[in-house]
Amino acid sequence: MVLKAVTVRSIDTIDAITFVYVDGNGKEHKVGPWGGTLGSDHTLTLNSLTFVTSRGNRYVFGTVGANDTKFNVPLEKGSIAGFYARADNFVSAIGFYARP
Repeated sequence: MVLKAVTVRSIDTIDAITFVYVDGNGKEHKVGPWGGTLGSDHTLTLNSLTFVTSRGNRYVFGTVGANDTKFNVPLEKGSIAGFYARADNFVSAIGFYARP
C-alpha cells in the first residue's frame, strides 16, 4: 500500500483531511474526508500540520503559533501504512499506522 495524496481543507485551522492510497493490486482508494466543510482544499490542536517527504519537501497547513507544542515522528526504517482521524466540524486528532 502506498500513500498517494493527502488533501487538507483549511482556513485558520485544519477543517478536514482526506487520503488517497494505492493498494497492492494498483487500485486507487480515497478515504475521508473527516471533518467539516469550511476552508479550501490543499492537496499534497491541531492548528497546524506539517508533512516532510522523504525527498525533503515540506508542506505546512494551518497557522503555527508561538506557544504550540511541537513534536515529530521520524521514521528511519519502515513506512507509514495508514492514517486515522477524529473529527466533527474540525479535525481533533490525527494518527498513523507504521509498518516496519
